Amino acid sequence: MKYFPVCLLLLFSCVSCGLRSGSPDVRSLEKRYSANPADSLKLEALRYLLREMPGQWSDQPAIIDASSGKPTRYLIDSFHNVESLLSFLQDRQLEAGGIPEQDAAFIRPEFLESEIDAAVGEWNRYPWNRDIPKDVFFDYLLPYKVHQDFPDNWRPSLRQKADSLVKVWEEKNRKSPGDKFLTSSKEFYYDLIVNTASRWFRYGPDRIRITEDPSYKELLLTGEGGCKKGSFFNAYVLRSTGIPATVDIVPFWGSKNGSHAGDVYWNNEERKMTPGPGRRFDRAAKVFRLTFRNHGSWSRQIKPHVEEKDFLLDFLRNDQWIDVTKEHNPVGDVTLPIGNTSAGIAYICVFDYGEWVPVYWAPVRNGRVTFPDMGRDIVYRLATFTDALKFSGGIFVLDSAGRTVQPRPDPLAMQTMVLGKLNTGSEQWVRKQTTYTLLSLGEDNNWHEIAEKTCSRDSVIEFRNVPSGGLYRLVETGGPRRLERIFAYRNNAQVWY
Repeated sequence: MKYFPVCLLLLFSCVSCGLRSGSPDVRSLEKRYSANPADSLKLEALRYLLREMPGQWSDQPAIIDASSGKPTRYLIDSFHNVESLLSFLQDRQLEAGGIPEQDAAFIRPEFLESEIDAAVGEWNRYPWNRDIPKDVFFDYLLPYKVHQDFPDNWRPSLRQKADSLVKVWEEKNRKSPGDKFLTSSKEFYYDLIVNTASRWFRYGPDRIRITEDPSYKELLLTGEGGCKKGSFFNAYVLRSTGIPATVDIVPFWGSKNGSHAGDVYWNNEERKMTPGPGRRFDRAAKVFRLTFRNHGSWSRQIKPHVEEKDFLLDFLRNDQWIDVTKEHNPVGDVTLPIGNTSAGIAYICVFDYGEWVPVYWAPVRNGRVTFPDMGRDIVYRLATFTDALKFSGGIFVLDSAGRTVQPRPDPLAMQTMVLGKLNTGSEQWVRKQTTYTLLSLGEDNNWHEIAEKTCSRDSVIEFRNVPSGGLYRLVETGGPRRLERIFAYRNNAQVWY
């Protein structure tokens, strides 16, 4: 994905142009709502959107001239499928990207009115979304977008798609009023998202990523994609049927390689935002929720402490997110000395694809640093940054009890290890006739070779006389060492970090 300066805006389709909070059209809409007591909720909704709109940016999908970095006259909207777009880009040496635009520059009062009418009409309309708290309605049902995705006319399109399913559920509820199953947003989620929406947008490889936060039209164009695209699509679908929804982001798991995004919705039985059935965020170092509301997460909490150009966590460079790690997992605070440093902030890093990568930040105060609400049962490392990451202290585990511990191998207590995997994800099993090296983390925080052995049987390799109690990695000898994860060995089994 690439971001480009705003220019030639007249060449691009948009919702419309020129919203100003004090404009006559906005004042007229506010006056109309104020005059009718029945529109009191619409008035609150309008004021909420206008209050939260300053600082909102959206990425307009566009086709870019690769040599100049400027938008072209070609429109993303003119392509009917991803194959035709990819072919077009390749033939003309162009590329797709996102142009950041301030929402206040193109959102019109007429658009806000239609969004407010639709959202208010859906609130409490269906048996599975009754009694939604007002703040949840404002934050996760009313907004016309999820985060920085470009606003499209997704509500009526998706409402029409889901109409037949909605009618079936409403009819069943009329025949059996009060039935818990028929009034459960959890059960409706399963039918709507798992059984139905999965036919409209398929999980698959990201053949092209135009913007970081995909718009509805971009999703329709690609037709399939990874977890982030799928979660945005599901959030649109859920909101179109009156269920508050948004997307939670795992920048790096920490307990396994990779990142994740997943939709969360208002669960009317548990009275909170939850992931869908079977869609969990287990053992994530950090989970962040994308919001429309401005929480000052970047401008008030982070920016005063940092040199903006040197801040490494790009996914936190906006005000529309909150930390929800403790809503998904047991957490603990990590407080440690950071050593001699002139840095104003420090990073806590996790192990991802063979490297230590920052996942969160904290200010340095009196030579110490505290990272709140970190996911447990994960290996971490502290670092500061000037021109490069500089690690501080040892590699440690925040264990299941919330304690910070540094496992070290005991050469006086030897053990035999029977191992089967390099990790818990892709290419995980050991293979016959492949040579592997067992590494152990030493006191110096470097990986030291314990033994090398050629596997004689698929999925099983044995190492004898291994110091117990430490942290280990099993790597393919001569391989890239990107997929292999850290593990402990307890009760004759690999325990993964």
